[in-house]
Amino acid sequence: MNYLNTCFYDKYDGHFYEYLAHVDFEFDQKIPEYGELSDKEERILDKYPNLRKVVDDREESMLSMEEIKALIEILDNRTEQDGMLKRLMFFKGYKEAYYFFNRIGLLNTERNEKRQC
Repeated sequence: MNYLNTCFYDKYDGHFYEYLAHVDFEFDQKIPEYGELSDKEERILDKYPNLRKVVDDREESMLSMEEIKALIEILDNRTEQDGMLKRLMFFKGYKEAYYFFNRIGLLNTERNEKRQC
């Protein structure tokens, strides 16, 4: 996949949340630890259907102590996954900045490439 064809400024201008969803999906597919946290949450929600009503459907429900412990585990997983996403997005931001600076001519990559030869 060509990097220049997938940058935010070209592909997602005006569609920031769509871009974030795409990045989240990409990380889920390509980064095992990130995907494992998603899978773990799904297994917990499959085991506790009552908890799924609370978490996914936002329905009020009484939870057992076991379900509350599972909810805490889901919240911990989401916190860990959110931290991973923020770190990855931070570095993805550098990539976007490089593309944008190059696009507006702030970086003279052609001259820099000739020096390296």
